Amino acid sequence: MILVTVVSATAVAAFNIKVFNVRYLMCAFPLYIALLAYGMPPGKRARVVVGSAVCAVMLVSDLNYFFNPLYARENVRDAVAEVMKNEESGDLIYAPAVEEVFAHYYRGPNGIRFVDPFGLGEARLDEEIARSFVSHPRIWYVRSRSWDKDPGDFLARSLQAHGRIALTWTGPGTGLYLYVR
Repeated sequence: MILVTVVSATAVAAFNIKVFNVRYLMCAFPLYIALLAYGMPPGKRARVVVGSAVCAVMLVSDLNYFFNPLYARENVRDAVAEVMKNEESGDLIYAPAVEEVFAHYYRGPNGIRFVDPFGLGEARLDEEIARSFVSHPRIWYVRSRSWDKDPGDFLARSLQAHGRIALTWTGPGTGLYLYVR
């Protein structure tokens, strides 16, 4: 029965896109270790195999966290600094996945607007972007965790349809794009 529990917990974690990020894996770590300790098979060789498998999962998680920008902690502070260095009055900022973090560090004069690209859908989002460009000549897009908040890349396509890219910046887990009308 313990094997079913361990396999189920591992399968649920494996199908969650955040599994390779140590931040999301750590909350399950004590339960994971307890299940493994309780369910360790008899025999030295089997224990070494199970222990190695556990270490491999943690190693992959750590390697992705520290060396793969797709899973790294978002570098929102540097994105904020880049916006503040290059912004102009009347700019608008969209940061769909990290807007609260962005707002926490941002001390500039421009507005940060919430948008849910996936929730709005492509047509309604396109209308939102068209209206935004009427009142804002420049729009910043802080792209982070787009696979979660905008898996269809609706926001980037809509911004490209209504403006042109004037500046790009890339940091770990974060891309920054300035679109001008």
